[in-house]
Amino acid sequence: MVLSLEDAEELLEWHKGMITIKFSPHTPSDSTCACAYWYKLRASGEVLYTEFDTRKPTSDLRTRVATFASQSSTRAAQHKADEISAIAWVDPMDKPFKAPPDIPFIERSELTTEQNLTRTLDIVLYQGTHYIHKYMDYMTQTTSIEKELSNHRLVHDSPFVPKLLKIVKSEGQNRGLLLEYIDGQNLSDIIHSCGLSQLYTPTACILEALVDLEERGYYPLNLNCANIVLRDSDNAIFVVDFGSGFSRGMDMKLGHTEAERGELPTHMLDIVGRTILELWTDEILPDHCTVEVPLDLPPLIRELVTDCCLGSRFETIADAKEAYFMQLLAAASGL
Repeated sequence: MVLSLEDAEELLEWHKGMITIKFSPHTPSDSTCACAYWYKLRASGEVLYTEFDTRKPTSDLRTRVATFASQSSTRAAQHKADEISAIAWVDPMDKPFKAPPDIPFIERSELTTEQNLTRTLDIVLYQGTHYIHKYMDYMTQTTSIEKELSNHRLVHDSPFVPKLLKIVKSEGQNRGLLLEYIDGQNLSDIIHSCGLSQLYTPTACILEALVDLEERGYYPLNLNCANIVLRDSDNAIFVVDFGSGFSRGMDMKLGHTEAERGELPTHMLDIVGRTILELWTDEILPDHCTVEVPLDLPPLIRELVTDCCLGSRFETIADAKEAYFMQLLAAASGL
């Protein structure tokens, strides 16, 4: 089949009308191609599916195959052995996630979007109350949201975690989570406006929250100030985003339960120290960089970060909290 768009300039202009929404180095099991791309047409919102028999198709080739797909009744095309042909369309969305039957559900149509926060996060309104709707999109893997669901159930009664309220269904399929909305600001958004003397209490609150999660067997490995919310009404701290984490009894490297129950992930204390350092310096240190504690930080904070990231003084987050609280008390008593 011959493409109708032969002119290079016309092809370039057409390319501006679509967005690459997903790439996969794999194709469906019944395909012999090497990779796949999905595109969304800006004008209509239609999604096109394309496959290639090379792992690195050129931009021009991808555009031509996508052009062909847009003219095909299947909205999908394949480039193989120097030929372009129509194929069956493949949904870019991963399969719906599984959810425990005891969690109630709600249909997406019952929610009204008030504000989009991120690619997969909205503030929504339901029966006059605001909630957070976290949902799957083209890039979301089913396993990741199932892991997040498992983590939420592990810490469901913690006072430092937004409550998981319902499963959100779209056309009858599990596609999202309805969460408690915490009206406040991320610590990362308010650090710059705080004086150093105002950061001792948030530091204590972070340690208190993490000890609570530790006691429930959960360690938030993606912890940073952007994932910690300070509620406006009472300055209570909440840890959010449970898509990445480590549950007690699970071996991080092997991915299964070989570690002894109660074993702390070896680098969780390092993550705690880096988060506290971010709080006091308003800088995020890349994971691959060794922690260097600024000399101009208060001695108490320098010691806490150093012991978490570089020392062997602490074995648990509870150890770090106890040491910090004792030193705060000593300082308040003038000892």
